[in-house]
Amino acid sequence: DGHFYLDDVNTIDAEVNLQKFLHKISVSTLAKGLKSIAGGLFNLVIVDKERQKLLVTGDKYGVMPLYYWESESGFFLSGNPFAFRKVAKLSEESVVEFLKYGYLPFAKSLFQNVERRMPGQTLTVDLESQRLGKTPPAIFEFKPPVYREKELPAAGEKVHDALSKYFSRFDDADYHIGLRDDYASQLLTTWLQRFRPNLWNRGASKSALKLARHYNLPVRPAPVNWDLLPDFSDDIARHTRLAISLEHTDVFDWQ
Repeated sequence: DGHFYLDDVNTIDAEVNLQKFLHKISVSTLAKGLKSIAGGLFNLVIVDKERQKLLVTGDKYGVMPLYYWESESGFFLSGNPFAFRKVAKLSEESVVEFLKYGYLPFAKSLFQNVERRMPGQTLTVDLESQRLGKTPPAIFEFKPPVYREKELPAAGEKVHDALSKYFSRFDDADYHIGLRDDYASQLLTTWLQRFRPNLWNRGASKSALKLARHYNLPVRPAPVNWDLLPDFSDDIARHTRLAISLEHTDVFDWQ
């Protein structure tokens, strides 16, 4: 479910990365294969037929949802929270919480006894006993002020290096990327216009870009707006919180 890319594969093509991952775990160990995953949004289910184990893991920050429910008779896994309506009762407290905040800052799901996989957490299932186990979740913290980048130009260089590394996985073909109007998307749009003009924001004027190319006219990119950087960290942390609905991961190691 979803997609991921490996640290030694210079493409985001899901099939290429999956085949490379399967090869890694066939000639090495599962732990090394999982460690080589550089990023993505995904849930990964691996069946170990020899040991009769089921391993379920996902992206580092737990953005891709995975819910689970277990009883004496077995277990149930799904990325769709409403798939549990036949096996679990609706939690009135969770519904009130969702209606009040628009997400779930405290409850794990909308249903009773239905849990959600936490960031950095791995679920294991013994297929013979049908028992479910789980590893401790990851804990994220802000870096102390002394370790943070205080100069905006230097911070901008770090953002530039990170974006360059990620978008190097795209080839030179034209892509349309859907971006929103938040600070993170504005920063990405500005950067893409300057350094990767073949990666267009789907919300931008496609007609203007096509006309400029047809008549060989320059398309002037917007200058880097340094005013966005101070708000970028707070904005992306807030949106990540809304996405994963976890009250105890309200601090992240963004600089």
